[in-house]
Amino acid sequence: MIRIIFLFFCFYAFLSLQTTSAQTPSKQAKVVIGKFAGIEQGDYSYFTIIKDDKTEMSFRVDKTDALYEKVEKNPKSFIGKKVKVYYKHQKIYTPEAGGEVEVDLYVKAEWVK
Repeated sequence: MIRIIFLFFCFYAFLSLQTTSAQTPSKQAKVVIGKFAGIEQGDYSYFTIIKDDKTEMSFRVDKTDALYEKVEKNPKSFIGKKVKVYYKHQKIYTPEAGGEVEVDLYVKAEWVK
């Protein structure tokens, strides 16, 4: 019985370390400017913009900021508004995908006047 508890604890500690290390940002944030296009909800939330060249970019949101929380309440009222998004492109352990996936991770955003 003690072995089982010990193995369970070790497995839990291993998973915690894997998730934490995979989500730790290691590079400087990148910046992109575009027009807000919406928030997508699923297993994860995504903040979506359309850049000047008409391509769409979506940023996975693991941590929110004040702007995101305000937009989340009524996203339709912000569509088309110019926004600067700070993000990091990195690999993140995602259980639903069965391993690490490359994502553009939302860091913060600010409106552009």
